[in-house]
Amino acid sequence: MNVKQKKEQVLKLARILNADLDELLTFWLSDQIYELVKNEKNAIQALEIVKTEITDKDI
Repeated sequence: MNVKQKKEQVLKLARILNADLDELLTFWLSDQIYELVKNEKNAIQALEIVKTEITDKDI
């Protein structure tokens, strides 16, 4: 069963489990990105561009 979790659910789960919120959000976000690009031919190239843009903005 593939259940798409919402960010709010991850926040609640982290609180309930007393888990590391940043780590859970990282896994959640990476799963969201994977689902979006997994069937795209140029996924890696697009992710590299995004990585560069994020790095350049120094988030």
